[in-house]
Formats: sequence, structure tokens, C-alpha cells
Amino acid sequence: MKFSTLLLASTALLAAGVAQAADLPAKKAAPAAAPTGCAAFGAGYFQVPGSDTCIKFSGSIWSSMDWNTGSTTGYDAWGYGRLNVETASNSELGKVATLFRPTAEAFQSYAQKITTTYYLERAWGQIGGFKFGLDDTHADIAGVGAAGTYAWNGGTGLDAKGGAPGMWYTMPAGPVSVELGTEGAVTDGPSNLSSRPDLMAKATFAGGPATFTAMAISHSPRDSVSGGDGNGYAVLANATVKSGDFGAGLFGAAAQGASKYAALVPSAYTDDTNGTYSKAFNYGAEVNYGFNGSTLAVFAGQSQISDALTSGQNTVNYVDLNVDYKVAKGFFVSPEIYAASGTTTSETFYLTMHRDF
Repeated sequence: MKFSTLLLASTALLAAGVAQAADLPAKKAAPAAAPTGCAAFGAGYFQVPGSDTCIKFSGSIWSSMDWNTGSTTGYDAWGYGRLNVETASNSELGKVATLFRPTAEAFQSYAQKITTTYYLERAWGQIGGFKFGLDDTHADIAGVGAAGTYAWNGGTGLDAKGGAPGMWYTMPAGPVSVELGTEGAVTDGPSNLSSRPDLMAKATFAGGPATFTAMAISHSPRDSVSGGDGNGYAVLANATVKSGDFGAGLFGAAAQGASKYAALVPSAYTDDTNGTYSKAFNYGAEVNYGFNGSTLAVFAGQSQISDALTSGQNTVNYVDLNVDYKVAKGFFVSPEIYAASGTTTSETFYLTMHRDF
């Protein structure tokens, strides 16, 4: 075979091969590696190397000052910071999560030295619907602690700084969520002791823009005279509706021998004296509006308590106006005025700044 003939045959064969190859589908690029983040648990989580656990770090720095027209001390000032360490992972029993929140606080009152304290504010674990440890009290739904759905300064706070130690179990039942739990009975003063934890049952119904929560609590106050254990109780409820940027709600509570759940000033009263129990009521309403990451909130209500020891009664009518104004991402300035009238009358002005990260 001549060289020219061989060259032509080879060229034809090569051209046929190229044409056939052109008809084949192009080879796809290798798929990108699956993401290893923890977006399923929310923003900010990342995976611990060599583990299926996700972790998140966050926190906040606060500065707050108040001026009370009915106080001889003139003002109070706080500065504190908290660090949140959260973990989350999945298991056959559901989500496994933890929260650890140490807090440092500096406090100064008029003509007093600055005091600094360090305490553990939150430390809880969760697996599925079961939660245990040190958490914000689950009974803060009736305007006494955070005054409804927002952490305003009005009220006394049910669990003070350190939270409430306890155990809680939540189970869904259609549109209703049922929670059973027990919390440490926070004392409200030297006369309001308890020999056992408080027992709680809560039901929450959510439908469309509305949410309704009702709660019953069993509390055992210590008799201030005999030292025996009494049988106190509290019932609480909260109904809220949210439509766009607007929110509104009604809240209320009634208590016998468990004044901390239904009164703004329970520490001045005795819950049980020779089997005679204190009685307390609290009810009110709130309206809030969100705009550009800020919140404008107004709430008003009335608190009543009768003392088991002296039969004296304290009535407080209160109103609060708060603006949590977003200056920049994570930075808020919150002016607030809280006014109370009735057995005692006072106005308290707050100015708070907080940086969340």
C-alpha cells in the first residue's frame, strides 16, 4: 500500500472517530461537595470537626440606667455581659441541644460602691421534647415577669437573675402543644418559703395569627407561724394575635398562696399564715409594632394582692411605653417609661443600650 493511500485512510478513520465522539454526551463536571454546615438548626451554627454536633457562639453587652421619682436613691445603673454557647445535633429520639450562658454584672446605686457579680444565668439540655436544667421560667406568660411577650423592665421578673431549675416535657397534640413540668419554687422573701418544687401544666393552641396559652401551677407555701406546708395554686393565661408588623395580646393571672405568679410586689407579703392564704390578681393588655428591626411596645394593667398576715391590700395600676430602636445591625437603644399608681405612685425612666452578637 502506498504511503499516500495509508495517510488518506488514517485521516478518514480519525475524522470518523472525531465525528462519533462529537455525538456522545459531554462528560458532566463532578458534583460539588455537600455542604457541611448546620443550617437546619438556624443561622450561626457550624460543625465541630470530627463530630456530628453543631455549635454556635453568641452574646450581648448591656448598659442600663433608671431614675425612679418615688425612690430616695435617685438612680440605679447596671452593666453586664453574657455569652451564649449552644450545641445541637440529631438523634433517633429527636433533636439534642444544650445552652450554657454565664453572665457578669456590675451594679451601682446612688451613693453606693459598685458591686460585681458572676453567675450562671442559663444551663439546660434538651432531647426531643424533654428539657432539663436552668432555664427562664416557663410560667412567664401573664405580665408579671417580662410583661407579656417582650422583655420590658416593668414588673419584677419571676426568676430574677439565675433562671429557674427544673424539668419540662412538651408533646404535640394536633394544633395544641401540652407541657408538663416542675420548677424550683423561687422564694419571694423570708416568709414565702416552699418545701417542694412547683408543679406545672401548660397548654398552647396556635391557629393562624392567634395563639392562646393557659397554665395551672401547684405551689406549697410554708406557713409563717406553724412551719407547715400549705396548698397554693395559680392559673395564668395569655392570648396574642400577630398580623404583619402589628401584635396585640391580653394576659391575666390569679393566685392563692402563690403570689409571685400574679403580683408585681410579692416580696412584701406573706403567702400562708395559719392556713390563711394571700390572694393575688394581675391582668392587662399589650400592643406592639415592629419597624425596620425596631419594636414599639405599650402595655397596661392592674395588679392586686392581699396579705395573709395583715389582710392589707396593695393595688397597682401600671402603664409602660418602650421603644427598642435598632441603630445598626445588632445595636439597640431602648428608652422606656414605666408609671404606676394606686397604693403607691411612681414613675421610672429607663435608658438601655445593648449590643447583640
